[in-house]
Amino acid sequence: MADGSALVLGGRFEVGERIASGGMASVYHGTCVTPDDRLADRPLAIKILHDHLTENPSFVRMFRDEGSIAARFEHAHIVRVHDVAHDQGKHFIVM
Repeated sequence: MADGSALVLGGRFEVGERIASGGMASVYHGTCVTPDDRLADRPLAIKILHDHLTENPSFVRMFRDEGSIAARFEHAHIVRVHDVAHDQGKHFIVM
């Protein structure tokens, strides 16, 4: 963040350096900050809906549906979705 403090979403996920950005969202390196969490030692990616789209219920619904649908899949060649949530005005998917 601009002031040097880390953005932590859902009290669990610290948002790191941006990996990529698209028309609907940006993807960041992520870290689970709760030590006893099952995700604590795993590399994570956090996809965050662009701020200007959070005001549009259709985009929010599409984004959340994307995460919820992807979470149903379990395959070695498909990224696993761990969480779909909203915190601090941010809609995000943890992978």
